[in-house]
Amino acid sequence: MKRKILILAVIGFAAGLVMGNLIAFFTKNSEAPIVTQVLIERTGGLTAAMIVQTVLSGVYGAAAMSGVIFYDIEEWSLLRAVLSHYSLIMLGFIPFGLVLGWIRPEHFLTDYGAVFIGQTIAFLIIFFIMCARCRAEVKELNRLIEKKDKENNSGKSC
Repeated sequence: MKRKILILAVIGFAAGLVMGNLIAFFTKNSEAPIVTQVLIERTGGLTAAMIVQTVLSGVYGAAAMSGVIFYDIEEWSLLRAVLSHYSLIMLGFIPFGLVLGWIRPEHFLTDYGAVFIGQTIAFLIIFFIMCARCRAEVKELNRLIEKKDKENNSGKSC
């Protein structure tokens, strides 16, 4: 399980780097290519801002991706795992968004509202894809069980 979390965290870190730069590109309010002016001012320069953004985006991605492990906790219902993972992603975004300048405190409701809607839509799409995949796996398992039962029943009638 620890190995799986580590692998997920590494994948999430890489995904966080990409997504962080995309988010910054669309929320930038400076002449810098992919960093917000707020972050440049907070860090004292473009280079420092890029480093901070890169590291924090990766950390957020690693945390979000590691949350997939919630689905492997057998004692948890699917609803509990989904809500836990969703909460981790949504609540985790607030501090990162505020520090990186993606969410402006004076426009918190509109900025976070847009993020909330976007991430909720993305999360629902992924959730329904996962449900469809699980449903297909269950159908395949049921088909194999029926096949095995038929084989066992046909062997007993002789």
